[in-house]
Amino acid sequence: STSSYSAAQYNELIAQNASIAGLSVNRDYSLEELLYALILPSGADAAMALENYCEDNNISLTEEMNKLSKELELKDSSFVNTTGLHDEKLYTTLEDYTALIVDTLKNDTGKKILKTMVYYGESGTYQSSLYALYHNGYVDVLGGKTGFTYEAGLNLAVLYQVNNRAYLLLLANADGEYYMHNNINDALKIFEYLYGE
Repeated sequence: STSSYSAAQYNELIAQNASIAGLSVNRDYSLEELLYALILPSGADAAMALENYCEDNNISLTEEMNKLSKELELKDSSFVNTTGLHDEKLYTTLEDYTALIVDTLKNDTGKKILKTMVYYGESGTYQSSLYALYHNGYVDVLGGKTGFTYEAGLNLAVLYQVNNRAYLLLLANADGEYYMHNNINDALKIFEYLYGE
């Protein structure tokens, strides 16, 4: 199955200062490639293409997201869009986000995507937004995801391993612009504090 997104949707994302994976408008992408483009570089354009695919199949992706939220018993989460862009009615907590990541890691496809550093698709290459954290000198980074809005700040979830034991680090609301990577710097400081000599 494939899906695409329109020039109007692209323009809307640019106007909202959304993070995009660089998908071409009106070009069909495999659902697998769209999932990697969504997770690795946090592509809102991939979110739109996936939403379009669902709509073409009479499925509301945001409704499905909220159904999953109820199934996982997330107590303080509400989803009103697929891009994660700011909306007063879109929210979650670190506790709920942890539960969502743990559930994703139980799914073979979700785990594989979260643990990918670079994905070479048929139409492009997508690099994890955690790329700068992989070679940190303290821990073995297994994967994860970053996120940013002006309202929520710089955030990250990173799965890492030390002495054959896996851990999950979640950080939220670091100051700065998207390109400043203060969330990555905060993770490095924590790794240095916990595992430095």
